[in-house]
Amino acid sequence: MSAKKDSLIFRDKGYEPQFTSAKGLITGKRTYQLNDPSKYSVSAFYYDYRQRIIQTRSSNFIGGYDNEYLRYTFTGKVKERMLIHSAIGKNTMVETYYYNYGTPATNPAERLLDVKHKISPATSQTTLAVYTYDNIGRVNTKKLATEISTYAYNVRSWLTQIIGTKFNQTLTYESPVNSVTPAIASYNGNIGAMKWKAGDETTERGYQFTYDGLDRLAAANYGEGMSLATNIGRFNETVSAYDKMGNIISLQRQGKLDSGYGMMDNLTYTYTGNKLTKVTDAVTAPITYTGAFHFVDRANVTDEYTYDVNGNATKDLNRNITSITYNALNLPSVITFADGNTISYGYDGTGSKLSVAYTAGGTTTKTEYAGNKVYKNGTLSMILTEEGYITLSGSTPSYHYYLKDYQGNNRVVLNQSGTVEQVNHYYPFGGLFGEGLQASNQPYKYNGKELDRELGLDMYDYGARHYDPLLGVWLNGDPLTEEYYSISPYVYVANNPIRYIDPTGEFPIETIWDIGNVVYDVGAAVANHIKGDHKTARSHWGNAALDAGAMLIPYVPAGTSKVIKGGAAGVKALDKVNDTGKAVDKAGDVMKNRVKLKKNTKEAVQNSAKKTPDGQYIDPNTGKPIEKGQEVYGHKTGQEWSKYKKGPENQGKTRQEVIKDQNNPDIYQMEDKKSNASHKYEQK
Repeated sequence: MSAKKDSLIFRDKGYEPQFTSAKGLITGKRTYQLNDPSKYSVSAFYYDYRQRIIQTRSSNFIGGYDNEYLRYTFTGKVKERMLIHSAIGKNTMVETYYYNYGTPATNPAERLLDVKHKISPATSQTTLAVYTYDNIGRVNTKKLATEISTYAYNVRSWLTQIIGTKFNQTLTYESPVNSVTPAIASYNGNIGAMKWKAGDETTERGYQFTYDGLDRLAAANYGEGMSLATNIGRFNETVSAYDKMGNIISLQRQGKLDSGYGMMDNLTYTYTGNKLTKVTDAVTAPITYTGAFHFVDRANVTDEYTYDVNGNATKDLNRNITSITYNALNLPSVITFADGNTISYGYDGTGSKLSVAYTAGGTTTKTEYAGNKVYKNGTLSMILTEEGYITLSGSTPSYHYYLKDYQGNNRVVLNQSGTVEQVNHYYPFGGLFGEGLQASNQPYKYNGKELDRELGLDMYDYGARHYDPLLGVWLNGDPLTEEYYSISPYVYVANNPIRYIDPTGEFPIETIWDIGNVVYDVGAAVANHIKGDHKTARSHWGNAALDAGAMLIPYVPAGTSKVIKGGAAGVKALDKVNDTGKAVDKAGDVMKNRVKLKKNTKEAVQNSAKKTPDGQYIDPNTGKPIEKGQEVYGHKTGQEWSKYKKGPENQGKTRQEVIKDQNNPDIYQMEDKKSNASHKYEQK
């Protein structure tokens, strides 16, 4: 422990000086490994005089340390950050990121102009991204490697085109764009049609979408060519029925077969309540080619899927999974298959994934995560960056870049010379076409999430839970179920995967509305997400001007397992951001919406309130009786919502923690509606 203690002492590396007062701020923490409580990491946090993190020093779970240094501009934007990483038996690695905002004369809005990176001992910097903006602050171009992407918008500032040489995309809403016509004109933000061309392919592919009366996806009709008029139907995905809670009842998927194209999946779902219990596939012909991505109906019993008392799936017989056990955070511990193969997960107390071990035929392979470093069987495999990843040949780095679509789906992977290494085509619910280039085996794909195909798992890890793109459902119930109880907790993004994404598996956000409307403020949130400290990162999102689509601008590396942990509650997150000038990410700002009090909280406040003999509540602020029907629940002096959400001790909390805090009856009192509305008695 003494060695760990010494390693946490502040080190002056020429960055910001330490401010010795950290009143109300987190200065240290110890985080335990859930599957082995004898192992833990320790962290120390240091601040400047403006209470900004300037240095973090942490031990990691692979026998080393991860230290970070931050330097800010005059206005508080991160302009430089250095990461120092070590692991047992490995050489220490030093990375530095440089964020350029130009000068006040040339860039008065202080928009991010470029990001550069280097790994010591190299002296030269490698450019990760270069940005230009239009006259109203929207991203105009973005350069990655040799690729320059140009962005076009409609009058509402909804994205309509991404134009580049290695990736193009067209989106339509109510009217045709680039020869693509929506199936039905949509004025509410639903995308009517989409077209794209990826990598070195010459084929233009696309979908026309239809929706039901609740804005749920009804059909995605595939076509190719400039107007999507050829090879119609090859990769259709259709949801022909939902139940009243939004659970999918029937889904059909066309795709590539062993010979030609045709119906690949024709699925019927059976539920008990909201829990999926059985799936039947009317298509029985096997598909055997390498890379095939489709549902396989391996069971025909009443309960093909079972659950624990927390609503987590414990069995999936169609994947030959006979058992799934979970830790205290409802994250998977061990997945056991019928043939005895297993997948074992390691998490820490914050829910960050530390490791995955695959055991098949008596042989175990292991992947370990340490901040933005990914190790395979003890060898550094990937260094995740804000725009892709780095691989090393000896000490020589090779940079790889993700070309993303409007949702942040990784469509193309380029090397630093501009050569295409991977091309991905997606069904609306995230499944992969049986076509595309897979020269690279990098696993981060749909929504930038890690696709685990080992042992036939074929699921995306969103952090809070796993997602099944073959069925369009979550493996576990939503951790924020109580925030939107009108829809099934297993439904993916309100069944509109064209319009919404789910950053962590907890809440959906819209992807077309803010793209380029708000300027990204590179902040400590990025730094903390990249190094894996997602809880600390949450404290910074409120000050970051993050594009809600988060696709044009670097936010977190696509490989980070848990990003933007905690967010705007429930269906509130489906609302459009009307004031884009506020520069606040609706996904990251957990304090954006006040908390609705639960019934038992209200009852406790009522029971503790003073009353007149005839039963009228007495307002503690005025000492006067409250007229019947004018009673409201107000915060006690010093417990005001405005004060709570600004309190340093509350920064970094999840939405669940905020809900719990704000349902403490001891902080409320019965007040007169008139005095409550005026805020006259609030503590300023």
